[in-house]
Amino acid sequence: MQKYEKGIYFLYPLKRNSEKSALAGCVLEKVSSCYVISGELNVNVSQAGNLNLGKLALSSKDKYEKVITFPVEWLKSNDGELMVLFKTQVWRAGKRYTVTEPVLVKNGKYVVR
Repeated sequence: MQKYEKGIYFLYPLKRNSEKSALAGCVLEKVSSCYVISGELNVNVSQAGNLNLGKLALSSKDKYEKVITFPVEWLKSNDGELMVLFKTQVWRAGKRYTVTEPVLVKNGKYVVR
C-alpha cells in the first residue's frame, strides 16, 4: 500500500500524469474506491469499476470471489481535463476476467459516458 499526503492509503502505486500535476489511485475497502487527485481537487470516480462490471454481465457483484479496480495509464485529454484508464479484474469460479473504462474529469467533476 502507498500513503498519499492526505492520509489516504492506496492499494496499488499511484499513477501520476506526465505533467506530474495529477494522481489516480484506488483504495481497497469492501469494494474499490477510486480517485483522481489534482491540487485541491479530489474526485471520486469509483463508478468506473461498476461500469466495468456491467460490461462483463456475468452475475451480480456479490457472486464474484474478488474484485479489484485500479488505474493503468493516463490518456491524452484537452486542457483543463484529466483522463485516465481504469482496469477492473474479477475472479469467478477460478477464472479471471479483465475489463477497462476510461475516466474523464472535467471542471472538477467525473463525467460518466
